[in-house]
Amino acid sequence: MKRNQPGFTAILTIGPFMATRFLFVVWAALAMQASVNGQAPKGNVTAAQVEEAISKGVDHLLGQQDKNTGKWDGYPEQGCGQTALVVLALLNCGQDLNKDNKEKVAKALNYLRGVEPKQTYECSLHCMALCLADPNRDRKLIERDVKWLVDAQSQTGGDFGGWDYHAKDGGSDPSNSQFALLGLWEAQRVGVPVPRDTLMHAYSYWRKKQGGDGGWCYSPILGGASTGTMTCAGVASLLIAEDALNANGDAIVKEDRIQCCNGNQAPTAVDQGVAWLSKNFSIQTNPHGTGYWTYYLYALERVGRLTGLRFFADHDWYREGCELLIQRQDRVRGSFPSDGAMNQTSDTALALLFLSKGKRQVVLGRLDYRHQGGQETDWAIHRRGIQNLTGQIERVWDRQLAWQTIGLEKASLADLLETPVLFISGRNRLILKPNEKENLKKYVKQGGFLFAEACNGDGCNGQAFEDSFRALVEELFDQPLRKLPPSHPIWSSEVKVSVDAMPQDFWLYGVEECCRTSIVFSPISLSCRWDILKPYGNQPQYSERVYSDLTNAAKIGINVVSYATGRELKQKLDAVQLIEPTADLTPLTRGTLVLPKLQHGGGADDVPRAIPNLLEVMRREVKNQVSSKPLMISPTDEDLSKHPLTYIHGRQKFVWTVEQRNALRKYFVEKGGFILGDSICGNLDFADSLRNELREILPEARLERIPADHPMLTKEFGGFDIRRVSIVDPVGDAKNGIPTQKKVGPPLLEMLVWNDGTKDRVVGIFSPFDISCALESRGANQCRGYISQDAAKIGVNMILYALLQ
Repeated sequence: MKRNQPGFTAILTIGPFMATRFLFVVWAALAMQASVNGQAPKGNVTAAQVEEAISKGVDHLLGQQDKNTGKWDGYPEQGCGQTALVVLALLNCGQDLNKDNKEKVAKALNYLRGVEPKQTYECSLHCMALCLADPNRDRKLIERDVKWLVDAQSQTGGDFGGWDYHAKDGGSDPSNSQFALLGLWEAQRVGVPVPRDTLMHAYSYWRKKQGGDGGWCYSPILGGASTGTMTCAGVASLLIAEDALNANGDAIVKEDRIQCCNGNQAPTAVDQGVAWLSKNFSIQTNPHGTGYWTYYLYALERVGRLTGLRFFADHDWYREGCELLIQRQDRVRGSFPSDGAMNQTSDTALALLFLSKGKRQVVLGRLDYRHQGGQETDWAIHRRGIQNLTGQIERVWDRQLAWQTIGLEKASLADLLETPVLFISGRNRLILKPNEKENLKKYVKQGGFLFAEACNGDGCNGQAFEDSFRALVEELFDQPLRKLPPSHPIWSSEVKVSVDAMPQDFWLYGVEECCRTSIVFSPISLSCRWDILKPYGNQPQYSERVYSDLTNAAKIGINVVSYATGRELKQKLDAVQLIEPTADLTPLTRGTLVLPKLQHGGGADDVPRAIPNLLEVMRREVKNQVSSKPLMISPTDEDLSKHPLTYIHGRQKFVWTVEQRNALRKYFVEKGGFILGDSICGNLDFADSLRNELREILPEARLERIPADHPMLTKEFGGFDIRRVSIVDPVGDAKNGIPTQKKVGPPLLEMLVWNDGTKDRVVGIFSPFDISCALESRGANQCRGYISQDAAKIGVNMILYALLQ
């Protein structure tokens, strides 16, 4: 008898759907909705809270494991399905598994290796768990699962291309069909071949099951209303099938030639499904469904991740989902509540899959610059390009990452800064509103990185975009795009790329912001090549010339992102900290700290925002009253004596006059002044000049390295513990492909010690490594110095020590 369960009846359950169970599910769903009425989540959740929730959930699941067999009980009719689901969740929470926990997971995997699944859910989950755990070891088992799923695909009428609970039951179930396709996709991603016909039939199945409203339902027999669970299943399944088939490719290789701008940019079935989800969005319940809330969240996460969407309508689906899951988690047991449709073990596993997979750090953002809800798609001509590049970066960095699409029209500066690299692509003239231009400018000034391309060549004509983007750069940053020389680290930050191996007339152009390149532009379409070259699975056979072109484009993308980020990414849920000087207090206000900069001829104002940014951090973190208004002062200015502290930085040689030296000696000896400073980008010439000048000013003083246990490096004066900071040390040579190095240790600081006749007094602290550029741009520091977060802490500690020693 056909089983007509409305959705994912216990993921793993079989048997007739009972009316009493149906009424209970409806009651549970209504009760859950009532419990949160008036308390819609706002997404106010932190990364630490999510990590704690994951840790508790992991502990709960491991506590339910059968110690003898290694399996989890639940749904005996589905064999190993419950265990495979739990293992899948635990593996995705891998960073939370200590040694003892890993042994328990290993025992569960050994159990899975000893069983042979015979139903769709258990076979799909079994396949996914083995693909994630150790696909090389378990290849034979994965191949066996793939064969079972291929053979089990329905060959009957309107259900053709779908899957039911058992092999060739003669019908289909969209929930089973979703899981079967997930299993096959994961197998293909680890290199196990899947027949193309199977994937094509699955794709056709999901297309014909889509409703006229753009959504998907579980069964027309049960009313046919589209639901959140099944619409998520439909959207994700179409995207997975298209990816596996290379269907609807916007770029192709034909007759040994790359052809770009090849796609049909009309709205797709996926777009219609996403529109349904946006219109009917809820994070509190399964839209238009009865129960299956955690199953819905699990499917929703997959849609959000595969589409790169942070928002459905105006809802930040991951943050809101995390907040609600944390609210509903049993704080003592660590489990997540069941709404009656499934058991608590399944609900907890699905909740953990949402939390763990959804928190992947964002490495790239694709900029959607269309206006007023328009359908023009010039911004996304090669739709899978960013997704595939993210996959390539994952392989090199050996970590799971995420990408997003960011709508410029509604995005705030903080929204833009959620992603460290914004990718801008197009063919036609780039037209932006004044506020959008200002936000992009601030994004770069706050440490963001623009990676742009003109979709030019190989069938594209992007000259209008190139001309307008070059003009935009000059308008916003007062300098043109310039060729990046072969010695630039962007050609070798991860893998060395030979310019000669790229297409004729290709080059990369950039703009310097402080000591780093902050904008990179390609006059040909790189995303076209990323769209073709998949980062996983079995690749089509290309000629050596085409393959070289594709792989070099991927290497450039990887290098640009690695250069821009230094592999340092913020946690997805960490709030963006904007550094915008707001404390514009007059220097004459009592108790207000002003930090003027000393004039000299070695680049005294080359990083004008560094000190205002530092003071803003101090105001926010230490709660000091500061004036962030920039102030430049001459050593001979009488007003210098009004300031207990002054700052100096630069990146060239300089020499002070005798008069300036005498004035500074008076500042130190008679006025009790204190000088702070750093060498911009670790410039050796400036560092040597400053040391020489200080010796001329105070020949009786001595410069000493601040020891690693000095109290200034601790919280003793109200600042931070900076005894271990991240130091960027570009010891490499870009020509030889040696990348920038990072190390962790105490900061390299020097103090100027002067004896006033009774005791030693520190009158200056200087860093020969860069602090200023890190404060100015807040991006990945590409010169000898400190990462942005540590630079700010070092600067704050220097100020506090100077004031309170």
